[in-house]
Formats: sequence, C-alpha cells, structure tokens
Amino acid sequence: MKKTLFLVVILVVFGMAGAASGAMWVGSDELPDAKTIEAYWTPERMQSAIPYPMEIDGEPTAPDPAALEEEADAIPGSSTSSSDGRPSVLLELEEDVPDSSGIQPAGSFYPFPHTTYFVRTLVYLRFPERTIGKVFFTQHGRGYVCSGSSVGGNAVLTAGHCVSHGDGHWNSNWRFVPAYRNNFRPRGTWSARQLFAFTLWHQNGSFCRDVGFAIMRLLNGQRISARVGRLGFSWNQLRYRQHWHALGYPAASPYNGRWLVDSQSQWAKNDAPGCSNPATIGIGSNMTGGSSGGPWVRVFFPDRGGAVNYANGVNSYKYGLQPGAIYSPYFDIWARNFWAAMIGL
Repeated sequence: MKKTLFLVVILVVFGMAGAASGAMWVGSDELPDAKTIEAYWTPERMQSAIPYPMEIDGEPTAPDPAALEEEADAIPGSSTSSSDGRPSVLLELEEDVPDSSGIQPAGSFYPFPHTTYFVRTLVYLRFPERTIGKVFFTQHGRGYVCSGSSVGGNAVLTAGHCVSHGDGHWNSNWRFVPAYRNNFRPRGTWSARQLFAFTLWHQNGSFCRDVGFAIMRLLNGQRISARVGRLGFSWNQLRYRQHWHALGYPAASPYNGRWLVDSQSQWAKNDAPGCSNPATIGIGSNMTGGSSGGPWVRVFFPDRGGAVNYANGVNSYKYGLQPGAIYSPYFDIWARNFWAAMIGL
C-alpha cells in the first residue's frame, strides 16, 4: 500500500483560454446570438435532427503497456459537485490506495457486463440527472443531436465531435436542453456562444482527445450551472478501479432520443483507436448515436452534491462489431486543465 494525495481543488481560472492552454485546446469564433439560434431550431428541425454517428471501423487495439504504467503514477484529483452551481471548496485528503506499479489487469472479454435502463420520469429534475441534457447542432447544414452535461460556470461538457468536425471546422447553431424528456424542456433551452475542443481532436480527429465544451449564454440572467447545478470533475483516476454511470440520449435504433438512458458499468478494456496517449477506456453499454458527449459519472449519488457525482469521461465512439460496448477518452491532467479553463469563461 502507498499513500497517494487526492486533491479536490478550487476552480482554477485561466485569463485567456486559448493562450493559457499552450495550444492544447482551441476555440471557435463567437456563434450567432441566442435569438438567431432559437429561430433556426423550429420544432420541425428539432424533430428531424439525426443522431451523430458513433461507430468507427476496425476493432479494439491494445495500447502500449509502458504508457499505462507511467499513467498509474500520476496523482488523482477531483473537484466537488454542486446541486446549485456554487464553487468548489478546497479540500485535501489522503487515502490508502493499492500500489499500482506492475498491476494492469488485462480487461474483460466482450461482451462486457452492464446494466442499462431508461431513467424514471420522476427523477429527471433530480440532481445530478438534471445536469444532463440533449444537444442540437448543425454540421454542413444538417441537424444532429448529441448529449452533454453542466460542469460549472457557463460550461457544458460533451464529446469533441459534438462541437467540431475533427477536420478544422466547427459545428454551429449549438443549443443544450437540460433534463430533456420527450420534448419537455423544464429547465429551458440554452444557446452556446463559443465552442472549444482539444487541438488534437479539432485538427486531427484523435479519439484519444475527443472532448469538447460549449460555453452557454445566460438565460434570463442566469448561468446554466446556477439553474441545474453542476457535476464535479475527476482526473488521473486508476482505470481498473472505476465504476461509472454513463448517461445520454441515444437516438439511433433501437432508441429514439426522447428519453435519458443510464448504463452502469465498470472498466472493461483499454483501447488505442489510431492513437494511444492517453489510451481510451471501454465499458459495457448498448447506447447508440445521440448519446455522444453524455457524461461518465463516478461516485454517483442521487440528491447530493459535494464529494460525489464526478464527470470522468464522455460517450465517444463504438465499434460496429461491438454494439454492446462504448468508449471514452481518459481524463488526465490535461482534461482537468481544459475543464478548469472552461468554467471560468
């Protein structure tokens, strides 16, 4: 056993997100104003928006074991959640964790175990479920849907491919509907003013960095995190010790995108999908396109903020030969720095 320092940190605000990042992430130009985006998304266009594709070609590839061993020495950290959007409180804890040197389980054989179900109607407005919502955007003039979650300030966490094409071009007409349920929008419809993605996703389409953020405009003078609360955020966590609630609005068959879905699953596999730094994570889930960008929540605990309900991944991609699995980028220190910059905007 060894002592590892866990940090729950006060939110770090960078003055200039792009400049402070060292080009690790990039931002779009300012999007059209809220009235323009609202006018674009007629009921007919919202109904006809299709799920953004999640399937990629090929099959999982084992990443370099040396990189995983180096990653295991990183210091894990978390920032607390809040049901009303209040800032995190500085807290330092020491916990006993297993010495991870040389311990890297091989993973599970497919199909990976999971428990997947529709979230009950009565809990859509409960914390943390109400922080999660449906995303609408356009790409090359076509309407698509994804998922996302409120993670502090004006920021909504989602997948990189839900904000950027992955070829240097940005999506547009971006809006977020927290607690969406069968076109019922009890917490309002929020329009984005700017989009951000890791540079490796935006320029190269690297699934190892398929993470994005949308900075939302105020609605009736209120920040989105004040309206619905915000998930916490965790990074550098030991992969094989994690259990997540992966949530989203799958809209491709057999789903229709009207309801929030929850997949409970534990770590099953590491993957190198044409990239390996950091390797991605696979779990069991039969969610489909439309769930992209929905959060992986660790230490899920209903009706409670604080040292619970941490965003620790996003629904990113699937393999066509593995419909019962879904993968996320690993949240390392760079994911933490990206998030910390976004919540100050």
